[in-house]
Amino acid sequence: MLQSLNNLLEEKHIVPRVCLIHAPEACYPYVCFALQHLYNQFGTANRYRFIADRYFNFDEVNKILGNYSLFEEKNLIEINYKTKPTTAQDHDLSTLIEKIDANTCFIITTEKLPSISSNWIKTFNQYGNVIGITEKDTPAIIKYRVVEAGLRINNSAINLLIELNQANLAQLMQELSRLLLLYPKDHEININDIQRIDNSEYNIYQLSSAYLSGNLRQSLKILDNIYVEASDAILIMWIINDDIRKLIKIKGKLKEKINIDIAINGLKVWGLAINNLKIAAERLPYKTLLSLLDQLATLDLMIKGVVDRNVRTHLTSMITTLCATSQPSHALP
Repeated sequence: MLQSLNNLLEEKHIVPRVCLIHAPEACYPYVCFALQHLYNQFGTANRYRFIADRYFNFDEVNKILGNYSLFEEKNLIEINYKTKPTTAQDHDLSTLIEKIDANTCFIITTEKLPSISSNWIKTFNQYGNVIGITEKDTPAIIKYRVVEAGLRINNSAINLLIELNQANLAQLMQELSRLLLLYPKDHEININDIQRIDNSEYNIYQLSSAYLSGNLRQSLKILDNIYVEASDAILIMWIINDDIRKLIKIKGKLKEKINIDIAINGLKVWGLAINNLKIAAERLPYKTLLSLLDQLATLDLMIKGVVDRNVRTHLTSMITTLCATSQPSHALP
């Protein structure tokens, strides 16, 4: 059945046993979103993922399907094609699809398909769903994620969010994730909510970039512009906590002798944030990061009024620590 991503999202309790997802490379973040949706709907399962090229064969997939389980364990099999199946693989795919049972979810992801005339695509269409994803799905994805978080959002806010993140869908998805953490249930997100955290000159992300790179002067300047009262510290506390936890994960990977580029890549960050995290990981010792987590817990109590101290002074102290230069070390962790 030919479907749009919106159709898939609306059918919350219907999980296709066979699913073909095709999209242009720029829409990869949306493909990841669609896959996660399917994972969640299908539930606990043995997951298998294959990267396919022109030489790929289906022997391992057939073995998985042939392993009968007394406990009726479910299998989720995903094959990612960098381009699309070859003519030689066409017949094998069609034969394999016919073996899919109720305990298996079989997904293929591939590049945008110019047509659906190939036999293997027709087989997918017969046994399951063929879903094309494009940037036009952005409003549907935003609305779905907002509703799932127990919030609401008006059309003006959707349009602004899209405008601020044009041509960078990964950034849009991450900005949306951050936005959904900031407001209580039933809150309707509006333009002011988005502008509050996305001012082009002074915002929490600019602050993050400044202290990760060790620029104390710029960090305090930004803090002066975004902090007015104790409630403003909520957003600042969130971004500092997010950055510190990323740095702790990087430290852990480095201790396992994993290359820093690979460690950061796993955190799904981009742009200047990559280099800034490298700089901060080298400057800030593990003990300092743990101490900052304790200070964040204290800051939370201060914002809630449980601890009677000056929130602004506490924030300034934390940011100063984040910008500090540690003693030279031969090992990053």
